[in-house]
Amino acid sequence: AKTKAPIYLVEIQKQLADLSQKSIAENHLEQQVYSINDDLKNIQKYIDHDTVDTVVCNPPYFKLGDKTVIKDNPVLAIARHELKANLTDILSTIKVVLKENSHAYLVYRPERLSELFSIMTQQRLQPKKMRFVRTTKSKDANLVLLDLIKTVKEASLKVEPDLVIYDDQHRLTKEASLIINGK
Repeated sequence: AKTKAPIYLVEIQKQLADLSQKSIAENHLEQQVYSINDDLKNIQKYIDHDTVDTVVCNPPYFKLGDKTVIKDNPVLAIARHELKANLTDILSTIKVVLKENSHAYLVYRPERLSELFSIMTQQRLQPKKMRFVRTTKSKDANLVLLDLIKTVKEASLKVEPDLVIYDDQHRLTKEASLIINGK
């Protein structure tokens, strides 16, 4: 509703790409929203280099390792674990498609921030804003929201106040309700 620009959804899993295609059709957005069912490493077959204004990404959070417990459901396993793409693949793809001085927005895990920042630097992506997300004010943050910019310049990082999802009565906080429900 806020843009007339083309929107591309990139999903490697056919089952999820089919769901997005169904949603596009149900919302009569076939002339604006395009579902790409392919590996993000093949993105330049569909989208030219340095042409995207904004990227929004929810990458797999968990590395593969000796102690990694992978979900039995293969759809969830691929979505949550670096089975098909790792952090370098994702950030490299963002760098390729994103215009200079344009933004990418990621949701990620706080425990992998140092690795994320290191790879971002290698890919000429600078963190601009960062916000931690907590389920309740007494719990540690389990997510981090990041606003990145593709630039050759150094960027200053602004750390915003934490987003708390639930209050002490386990109801959505006012801010979380506004984000999730629009009210």
